[in-house]
Amino acid sequence: MQTFSSMRRNSADQNYLGLFFFGVTLFVAQVISSLYPFIPSLAGFLFCYSILYFKEEEHKISLFFTFAYLSFYDLYKGFYLFSYLMLFFLFYRFAVLNIQQKTSCQNCVLALYVGVGYLGHYAVNFCMAYFFNAPFPYFSNHYFYFIGVDALLAFIFLRVPR
Repeated sequence: MQTFSSMRRNSADQNYLGLFFFGVTLFVAQVISSLYPFIPSLAGFLFCYSILYFKEEEHKISLFFTFAYLSFYDLYKGFYLFSYLMLFFLFYRFAVLNIQQKTSCQNCVLALYVGVGYLGHYAVNFCMAYFFNAPFPYFSNHYFYFIGVDALLAFIFLRVPR
C-alpha cells in the first residue's frame, strides 16, 4: 500500500472531459436558443471568449469549438457563412490591441467585445448583402437584450488578460 500512496493522479487526462462538457454545453445552448427566442444564443459571449483567449495555447481546442459554434449559428440563423470569422479577423487585427492599451476598465472592454460581437456581425452581414445585392438581414431590438445578457455572463466568467 505504501507504493501506491506516492503516486499522483495525472490531471492531463481530465482535459478531454472538460472539452467534452464544453462541447455539450455549446450544443445544448444552440438547441435551447433555437427553441426559445428570448434565450440568447451566446454568440457575443463566445466572440468575446475567442478574442480574449486567441493567443493562449491551452485554449486552442475550445476555440475550435467556439468557431464551429459561431459558424453553425451563421448557418442556422440565415447569415452569411463564416461572417463571424471575418468579423473576428478584422476586429482582432485592427482594433483589439488599441482597445486593450487605451482602456483600463476590464468590464468596459468585455461589454465592448460582446457588443461588437452582435452589432459588428450584423454590420458585416449588412455589407455582404449590399455587395451581393441580396435582401438585408433583419435587425431587432432583441439584439440589445442579448448584448446585455451576454455582457453579464462575460462579467461573471471572463477576465481580460494583461
